[in-house]
Amino acid sequence: PAAIQHEPTEVQNYLQTFSKTWSETEMEGYMDVYGKETMAEKGRQKRIEFFREIDVALIVGRKAVDIVDGQNRYMTGGIVEYIPGATEALDGTSRFMDFGGAWDLDTFREKMEIGFRYGSDEKVGFCGGKFFTVLLNNLEKHVRMNDGLSKKWGWNVYSLETGHGVLNLLRHPFLSEFDTSDQAWAYDMIGVDLEYVDLMKHKGMDVKVKTNVQDNDVHQKKNELYGVLGLRRTHPSAHFVIYGITG
Repeated sequence: PAAIQHEPTEVQNYLQTFSKTWSETEMEGYMDVYGKETMAEKGRQKRIEFFREIDVALIVGRKAVDIVDGQNRYMTGGIVEYIPGATEALDGTSRFMDFGGAWDLDTFREKMEIGFRYGSDEKVGFCGGKFFTVLLNNLEKHVRMNDGLSKKWGWNVYSLETGHGVLNLLRHPFLSEFDTSDQAWAYDMIGVDLEYVDLMKHKGMDVKVKTNVQDNDVHQKKNELYGVLGLRRTHPSAHFVIYGITG
């Protein structure tokens, strides 16, 4: 029989610099006005934006390098870019799987058979809001809240035994919000095998806050949140995308 156990292949990716700054002029610091936004409040908002930007890059980022101000700028590739089509997949079956319309249990089982063919028997399904609604409408009795993972990750995580493996489901806000002219991510699910991905950090340049990064001759207080991060991706056939489901 054809072997289904394969050593994961290391694939080069880039680490990307993520940065958000916020500031307050000396004059603003001494002003006392209604609804004034403090440096702490500005920092809290920038943290949300910062980690959201990382989240998006790890999902749909494109590995690239270009020139900015005479220096190389590296962009990390996300998981969707790495998922193989039929030519690249180990079994010749694309891991971009078109559901093909309305909910059908037989179709869902067929997609799960392909999705769990390689890698671990437990994976995470990042769902768009509409995909998640359709799934719950049809499989609610079989989906259970996973309290352990919910507490560990800080998300509401639901587990589903598919018959081929356990799928831990998360409704991802980014997928619900991100629509393009040719892609309605709200109806999609991205299946990720966490055994074969990792968050990589540049030594000494993990996420940190630097205070007082303003120039010496500027009457301003400026802070920066930054980090140099990227996605380590291995075993492409262990991950998948399901799209094309309708309500």
